[in-house]
Amino acid sequence: AMQLFKLRDEVEASLPRITCPALVTYSTSDPTVTPKAAQRILDQIASQDKEALSLPECGHVMTLDVGWDILAERTYEFIMKKRSNGE
Repeated sequence: AMQLFKLRDEVEASLPRITCPALVTYSTSDPTVTPKAAQRILDQIASQDKEALSLPECGHVMTLDVGWDILAERTYEFIMKKRSNGE
């Protein structure tokens, strides 16, 4: 548990160095990570190009949950939009 908290602190300290486009996904049904955590990430990263994607029907492991297809589609769209803009 101590290592997890230490890693969390290191990740949080690194957030201001993120300048690339970012898509932050979260679920309001996730029992492990709250939507406030996603907002904190959005607030702390330095990227000017950032979006949030809420998938309320998903749990913690979004890629294995009922909304995985929406997650995959929106992630693909985000990447392709950045690619077409030369980012």
